[in-house]
Amino acid sequence: MQVIHHKTLFLSLIFAFLSLIAFGQNKKAQKAYQDARMALQNNEYEVCWNNIEKALKHDPNYFDALLFAGDFKMSEEKAAEAIPYYERALMVKQSGFVKYRLALAYRDNYQYTKALAYARQYESEAKIPKEKQDEFYLFLASLEFGEQAMKHPVPFEPKDLGGNINTVDGMEYFPSINARGDVLVYTSRTPEGEKQDEDFFASVYRDGAWQRGERLDGFLNSSDNEGAQSLSADGTELYFAGCQRMDGFGSCDIYVSYFRNGLWTKPQNLGTAINSGNWESQPSISPDGKTLYFVRGKAGVNANTNIMVAVRQPDGTWGVAEPIGSPINTPFADESPYIHFDNQTLYFTSDGHPGMGGKDLFYSKKQPNGSWGEPVNLGYSINTPKNEFSLVVGPDGKTGYFASDRINGGFNLDIYTFELPAEISATAITWVNGKVRDAETGKPVKSILEFYDLRGKMAFQQIETDGNGNFFAVMPVDRAFAVFISQKGYLPFSENFDLAGVDTASNYQLNIELQPIKSGTKFTLKNILFDTDSYVLKEESFEELDRLVAFLNENPTVNAELHGHTDNQGSPAHNKTLSENRAKAVVTYLVEKGIGAKRLSSKGFGDTKPIADNETEKGRSMNRRTEVILL
Repeated sequence: MQVIHHKTLFLSLIFAFLSLIAFGQNKKAQKAYQDARMALQNNEYEVCWNNIEKALKHDPNYFDALLFAGDFKMSEEKAAEAIPYYERALMVKQSGFVKYRLALAYRDNYQYTKALAYARQYESEAKIPKEKQDEFYLFLASLEFGEQAMKHPVPFEPKDLGGNINTVDGMEYFPSINARGDVLVYTSRTPEGEKQDEDFFASVYRDGAWQRGERLDGFLNSSDNEGAQSLSADGTELYFAGCQRMDGFGSCDIYVSYFRNGLWTKPQNLGTAINSGNWESQPSISPDGKTLYFVRGKAGVNANTNIMVAVRQPDGTWGVAEPIGSPINTPFADESPYIHFDNQTLYFTSDGHPGMGGKDLFYSKKQPNGSWGEPVNLGYSINTPKNEFSLVVGPDGKTGYFASDRINGGFNLDIYTFELPAEISATAITWVNGKVRDAETGKPVKSILEFYDLRGKMAFQQIETDGNGNFFAVMPVDRAFAVFISQKGYLPFSENFDLAGVDTASNYQLNIELQPIKSGTKFTLKNILFDTDSYVLKEESFEELDRLVAFLNENPTVNAELHGHTDNQGSPAHNKTLSENRAKAVVTYLVEKGIGAKRLSSKGFGDTKPIADNETEKGRSMNRRTEVILL
């Protein structure tokens, strides 16, 4: 959650080096040099620099002062100004250490070819300690990556989100967005009040623009530190890092707050399955609410932070968090995970994979077997030699939101947006919401909706309704889905969505009425599929038929009559025969799965009982159906 200052980090390296170096011969230069060291220890940076210049004026070839000058400029992130001092130092003394420093400076000045040349010279001349070899060869691989990435930049045109969100004096960072794409929650730190107090604000997208951000109402914001939040897909849960709290287990822990009756509830610590005596921060909740990603490390140390993952158990509690593992986690810093709404694309930052220099942005795709694919660098100029902070991607899969100070010249962090190139975008999503009720009483029915990927032939996600029967589900638009409800005491329910090519701005309202089990009740099997003019069941039908088998096994006193129907394409006699054969094909499948033949019968009605207009393809597809009558 804290903002790391480059000056502090780099100057600590200067101190480590200064304890080892020798002094110049010129006494006036030595005196100025010593004064510069003292001023640095006292954080008097202007005095320090004046004395460095004075030392070099007395002795232009003062090796230690030249090196000090280069390091000082690097601490100010002025690599172009550091390079001449390092080059002069190298002319005075052919030092491998200076060549390594030059490689860093040229890298930070976007001159990767020169940086690579000096790094290779250092490799050939210096004896790299065994414990530093992994770090050095990662540095070398990053320079090689950067050299090529500079030749093939990716489009990157960041736009300031504007004054309704970004303030002049404050800092705005860690954006998070809901699946509708119309609410942006972010962390804000203003100069008013306690300088370290961070609070959550939200902006609503309306009339083509983000409206003025407002502090979240309720019991979430406090005088304590809270930040690095993740908004759930439906916008009703907020996971965040809270630090130094009375109920905490470590320096920072993961908490959750719920949006209830217009207010955010008092935060709850997620407990020891998630939190430890270490530092936990930067959570990201999956769109189905079943998986939590976050970062764990040591308090105050970010050299080896790991991305962790925890899975919600059937009883609603969290399983013990585990490292996400290879190939994402490295022995270095892996942070800022963000799982997109497609539930397949994980964006994160890392300095443990070859990149442009500091922490770069990467993505990894979930594989069919559940593992994660090899991380892919988002490329230059999204990534730079500096540390990239974090990234979230909107429901369209291509609109990125991130915080940065590099665009406004190193001033306070602001939030920007940009369009990701297609090759690094996530899959766009749409969303479905609605309510499950009893068809006779109208009362809500608490139930589980199971979404099945028809093309991948695999379960996709389960969504549980709340106490009022409401549900909200997110689905990628590159697939076709079936949705099933198998609720005890009710007929099976099914529906399907073919989302290929659907407008990502669209969404679906699905109000479901479950029919109580009664003799004579009729329902349609929405996912029974045949090829044109065929009565051979397609494999995509098996999932729903297996659920019908389960239903009949759970209700052994129920018999079923299968009715086949066609559209009006073809002669009436042909359509009747086709519908009879299709109904028989379903009965045959059920019998093969163990349902007694005496409990089943079939009829075919051809095109005689349409339920929609046969003049359109949509109407004809509705007429091609398989119905079940309970007896």
